[in-house]
Amino acid sequence: MEIAIISNSVVPYDAIGNDIDKMSAILGEKHKCYVYSPYVLNRRTDTISRNDLLEMISDESNLLIYHHSIFWDDVENILGKAKCKIAFKYHNITPAQYFKNYSGHYYDLCRFGREQTKRLSERYPDALWISDSEFNSEDITADRKEVIPPFNDIRGISSLEPDDHVLNGLIESDKINLLFVGRIAPNKNHAFLFRILTDYIGNYGRNIRLYIVGKQDKKLRTYYEELKYLVKKADLKEYVRFAGEASGQEMLSYYLGCDFYVCPSDHEGFCVPIAEAQYFRLPVIAKKGSAVTETAGPGQLLLSDDPREYSAAIALLAGRPDHLRSLVKKGFENYASRFDNGIIKEKFLRVLSVYTGEDM
Repeated sequence: MEIAIISNSVVPYDAIGNDIDKMSAILGEKHKCYVYSPYVLNRRTDTISRNDLLEMISDESNLLIYHHSIFWDDVENILGKAKCKIAFKYHNITPAQYFKNYSGHYYDLCRFGREQTKRLSERYPDALWISDSEFNSEDITADRKEVIPPFNDIRGISSLEPDDHVLNGLIESDKINLLFVGRIAPNKNHAFLFRILTDYIGNYGRNIRLYIVGKQDKKLRTYYEELKYLVKKADLKEYVRFAGEASGQEMLSYYLGCDFYVCPSDHEGFCVPIAEAQYFRLPVIAKKGSAVTETAGPGQLLLSDDPREYSAAIALLAGRPDHLRSLVKKGFENYASRFDNGIIKEKFLRVLSVYTGEDM
């Protein structure tokens, strides 16, 4: 059996890129496995041309795995030529309305992408659909559905040396350092973080700082400018740091040096940074909803859309190490029992073996 993994793009070190990278390496242990994408920026994978892909998937004995996360105009042409078994890995697509006021490009990609999800799940009801979360799986109407979290690079990050400048700055700070990780996009709900800061400063003191780590997208510049305006308007410039895209060493330092991971996101199909924070024993406070609740797991602090709850929780927990220990312990247990790559690998290979009838 030969296996082709395809995606609209393969970007190194992002959640989907890591999933594809680990998946191809695992499947490559027993089978020839190739990755096809019109935009492959991750050179760690063995790639294949489009013509060779079409030849490969015309063989009934092979397997095609499509990572679906955005509209891809060519994928239905590719899938239509496949005579082999097809499996989908569904990462969810952000609802288009989040981008309506900021980017016509992303608005269209997300709108067409969600329509494509419905179309593909109806057109390939007998294919295997693997979703990152139960939340994602609700979008799929096909009969053969499984939920398997994405492979991650958490242990890869942990094997690095932290950035001394970043880590020492956090450890030596007399502030309560809050962390949020994610690209600068409207569904992440960054403005809610500013409301938390404002309430905390007004009620508990000025000993707080927020680090926002995430890539800025030129197509979403209007959204980023809006965030900077909100920071200025609320007089929060000394409390908010836009750290931009971080290296692995810097990312490790933020997880080790900050005091709380705060996730206000309105829409997530999984939420890898929560699993990362739990692994590094960083207490998680998150807004319940979408796949955030599911990813965070039991015993975590999941709150409503009232910023006062978050500021009160931060103020209380900062002075209660016994409560923090319990929160951290349950968070790490959630990671270890659900998101360790060994556990994910075992289920992934078992599910594929049942579907293909071969030892994967």
